[in-house]
Parts: sequence; structure tokens; C-alpha cells
Amino acid sequence: MHVDCSWNFDCSWNFDCKIIDDLRNFLFGKPGQGGMDLAAINIARGRERGLADYNTIRSDFGLERLTNFSQISSDIIMNQTLEFVYGDINKIDPWVGLLAENHMSDALFGKTAMTILKKQFVALRNGDRYYYLNDDALSPLDKLSLKNTRLADIVRRNSPVTILKDNIFLVQTITSISKDIRADSFIDFALYPNPVHQMLFLRIPSDIQRKAILQVVDMQGKLIMEREANLSGGNNTLTLSLPFSCTPGTYAMIIRSGNLTGQKLFIKVD
Repeated sequence: MHVDCSWNFDCSWNFDCKIIDDLRNFLFGKPGQGGMDLAAINIARGRERGLADYNTIRSDFGLERLTNFSQISSDIIMNQTLEFVYGDINKIDPWVGLLAENHMSDALFGKTAMTILKKQFVALRNGDRYYYLNDDALSPLDKLSLKNTRLADIVRRNSPVTILKDNIFLVQTITSISKDIRADSFIDFALYPNPVHQMLFLRIPSDIQRKAILQVVDMQGKLIMEREANLSGGNNTLTLSLPFSCTPGTYAMIIRSGNLTGQKLFIKVD
């Protein structure tokens, strides 16, 4: 599990053999003060419970046994390190071997971990009498309807959130949640204080006299408040009182005027 980005926000967090110091040295305390090594704990757990070595587990799940460390990963340094530590490919701890494998295409895990997970989840599905495909009380039409139902559909049916992507697991920015926001036509404005308790102040510059719509939207895209404002040429200072139903959390202030839009995040506190 590699999560040390060193302030590089373009990095990806990988499932691999690299462990951040917070888990490797500072688990529940600094070294010498109760700090523990999670990687060492996981390896010890496997040995204490009698888990077989990595290669034997591969064989037990129908995968070919590896004969050379170079077959584990495309990372040459990783393979050399494993060979230096273990010496014999048949002595690799399973937790280490599973972490070291190359990931399968579009997957977080390597082939061994994916095979184990697949077997477990298939067994859970097939043994669950409440799983919809195993339920004789449901008609073929019911099962087809359930198969085509997505989590986004359930959220729409059971909450006031309607502006939602079909794939709910994809991160949605406020720009994509809010309708008709155009990044190429931007209104710059100031918002203060932030965090805010109740009264929110806006300073909105405008080159001409125009009408604007002010909206407060939560992180799920739900419209919390909407007001209309008349802007004059120059700097405009507006005061908004957030509704008492506006609970603590993060919100977006969105300003629309014709094809111009602007947005800023703010935090509501008690």
C-alpha cells in the first residue's frame, strides 16, 4: 500500500509492497513508545495461523507455481529484493507475494489476489438464498429489472438528490454537479468569512449592470438556497443569510449571469 505522494498530487495510490511510515513505524505510537510495524504484524499473522507459502497458495487456487523470482513482477528491483530476503521462491510469505505481483488489467490486485477474491465472492453469492438470482419468489422480469438497477437509481428514488451521474463511484466536481456551468465564462468574486456561521458576504465585480442568480449547493448537488440579485457596474457587496436548515458542512456558492458563471467552496459551522 503506497500512499507517500511527497506532495505530488498527480501520483496514484497503489496496492504494492511499499508502506508509509505511519504504518511501518508509528502505528499507535512512535518507535520505542509503542510504535509497531503493520507489515511485520501481517507477516507474523500468516505464520501464526499456518498459512502456506505464496507459491503453494497459487497452486492451491489452480495457478501455476513460479520457478523464478523474475516471474513475480516486472519491477526488477522488487524481484531482486525478494530474492535477497527469501533466497528460495518457495519461502515467500503469502501477504508479501500477493502485494508484489503485477496488477491485472484495470484491477487493483495481481492474479493470485484476484483469484482468491473471485472464489470467495462467488461462494458468498451462490450460497446466499437472498441473492436476487437465487430467489424463486422473483419473476424473470423482476430479476431483469434488478440487474439493470444501479446505485444511482436507488439514491434518486430515496433522496432529494437528483443531479447525479449514473456511475456514482466516479468523483464528481461541483462543476459537473451544477447545471450549465462553463469554465470558459467565469465570474470572479470574493466570499467571506470562510468558515461561516450564518451571514455570508459576497463582493462581486461587474463591468455592466446585470441580473445574477446566486445559488448555494451541497456536495451532493442539492440546491439549498437560491436568490436573484441586481448587479451594477463596479464592485457589488451583497449579504446572504444562510437558511437555518443549512447544516454544518462544505457547500458551493454559485453565481450565474447569462452565460457567465462563478463558484467558490465554503464551510458552514455551528
